[in-house]
Amino acid sequence: MHMIVPQSSIPLSVDSLEPPSYNVSGVLGFAAGEDMIDPEQMSNAFGLNLNIIRMQTENLTHEDSLLQPPFRSNCLNWVLGHIATNRNRVLTALGEEPVLSEEEAARYEAGSDPIKGEEEGILTLVMLLAALEHAQENIATALGRITIEELASEI
Repeated sequence: MHMIVPQSSIPLSVDSLEPPSYNVSGVLGFAAGEDMIDPEQMSNAFGLNLNIIRMQTENLTHEDSLLQPPFRSNCLNWVLGHIATNRNRVLTALGEEPVLSEEEAARYEAGSDPIKGEEEGILTLVMLLAALEHAQENIATALGRITIEELASEI
C-alpha cells in the first residue's frame, strides 16, 4: 500500500473540482513547483533528524520516555512513535517495507490518545529507537538507488 499526500498544503474544499496531484516528493514534504533537494540531501536530512533524536535520548530510560509534560503535549514515547509511523510512510513511498506493523503504528497516529504511562500497545524506548535506526538505514539505501526525477515522479 502506498501512502499518497497532496502536493499542495492548501486545504481542499468539498467543492474543489480539481483533484490534487501526488508524487513521492509530496509524501516526503515538498510541494509541486518548489525547489527539490536531491535524494542524497534528503537522506542526510533524515539522518540529521535521527542524530538529534540520539543526542536527546542518550541516557534516558523507557520510564523517562513515558513522562507527560506539564503542558498540553505528548510524551517522548508518543513523539518517537509518531516519527517512526511517519517513517513507515516514507519507506512505503520508496517501495520499502515499513519498520512498524500497522498495529504498532496505529498507537502513534495523529489523533491517537495520549500516552499517560505504561499501557498495552506501547513500544519501549529501545524498540522505538531501533525502529528509527532501521528506518534510517532503509531510507538511505532506497534514496541511494533513485534519481531526483524518480523522487519527483507521481505515485
